[in-house]
Amino acid sequence: MCNTFSGFKRLFFVSVPVFLVSVIVLAAALRLPAYVYGSASGSSPDGEIVADIPLFNAIEAAIKSTQESVEKIKKEINGKLSEFKDKIAGAQANIDDIQSRADKETSKIESEIEKVRDNFNSRIDALENRIETARSGVDAAAAPLRETIKNLKETANAAEEKRKESIAPVQKEIDNLTAQIDDTRGAARGEAEKLEARAEEARRAADGKISEVQNDISRAQASAQDTINGYFGDFDAAKGRIEDEIAVRQKNIDELLELSAEYGVVAGAQEKVAAVQAEVNAIRDRINVLREEVDARWLSVEQAVAEERARANAMVETLQGEIADMRSTLDGKVGDLVNSAKEVYADADKAAVSLRNRIDELKTQMDNASGAKDLEKINARIAFYEGETDKLVAAGQKDIDNINSQVKKLRAAADKEVDAGRKQIAKIKNSVNSQIDGYQKKVDDYAQSVQKIVDSIRI
Repeated sequence: MCNTFSGFKRLFFVSVPVFLVSVIVLAAALRLPAYVYGSASGSSPDGEIVADIPLFNAIEAAIKSTQESVEKIKKEINGKLSEFKDKIAGAQANIDDIQSRADKETSKIESEIEKVRDNFNSRIDALENRIETARSGVDAAAAPLRETIKNLKETANAAEEKRKESIAPVQKEIDNLTAQIDDTRGAARGEAEKLEARAEEARRAADGKISEVQNDISRAQASAQDTINGYFGDFDAAKGRIEDEIAVRQKNIDELLELSAEYGVVAGAQEKVAAVQAEVNAIRDRINVLREEVDARWLSVEQAVAEERARANAMVETLQGEIADMRSTLDGKVGDLVNSAKEVYADADKAAVSLRNRIDELKTQMDNASGAKDLEKINARIAFYEGETDKLVAAGQKDIDNINSQVKKLRAAADKEVDAGRKQIAKIKNSVNSQIDGYQKKVDDYAQSVQKIVDSIRI
């Protein structure tokens, strides 16, 4: 297509200039002065311009040749334009044909979809009519039962009103007795709470006294321990002093023994040795006396500690006896108060039992005298008919539920088939649009080529 356009362009730009040059040459020839007086070609007696006949013939031939070339170019251009128009028309015809076939096919599918819808809707309508029929049947079957129930309830309501009127005085007495039971229990509860409060108060007072005695026990034990610790401290101090003195005297003995040994090697020193020995013996006797003093002090400490512990234990035992007595007294007092509270509750229960027995007698009297048994029979019949009605309605509802399930399945199947048809239509439209886009591109290309030729001619 581009090569054809280039050929036309070259032909046009060569032929047209030739034609223009020929015209210019002709015009120039006609405008040249031809005052040829006495020339070989002759002259006009009036001085007119006389053209050269051979030159004029040549120019005329050139013009004719150029016109023929232009006509040929125009013919070829018109031919190509006609060819492109035919191609455009053909492509458009193909587009129209594709669109027409697609419209027919989609219309056919739409028609099938409508048939499917009509078919399913017809079946669904039939099922829904069955539902209405079933409901009407249930209502018709239940109507006599419901009417019977209605009549029985009216009878029961009338009997209940009559019963209430007849039992009103008895019911009033029952209410009064019930109020007495509540009052008796309330009074008993108040009295018992007072007794329990007194018991709690006694318990707190006893706990305070017991706590004080326990503190006395702790103080007595601490005092005894302090005294015992003092005994041991005094003994340890005395023992330390005695042991220090024994150590000093033992050192004196050692020194005297060394001195005695020195005297023993000296002649005539027997008296000195004897004197030293006597002093050593005296010191040893003193050490023995000191040790006996320690032992005696320890025995005295042990005795004093034992006596102190015995005294403290006796005091603690006495105080613990006091605590036991207080607890025993408290338990007795609290027990008495608790027992009194229990007796108050027991008396209230006895009174309540008596009042309840009277209430039961009144209720029995009320039931026997007010037609309560007849009312029970009516209520039993109402319950029976209501049960039968419920069974009937439940059975009908079961059928309705089954039909509704079928309707639901049919709707789902219809939606599925319609959706499949819609998808098929969409697929066809996508395919058609793809083909039309291809042909439309060709049409656009042809139109651009025609426009280029037209634009070239204008140039």
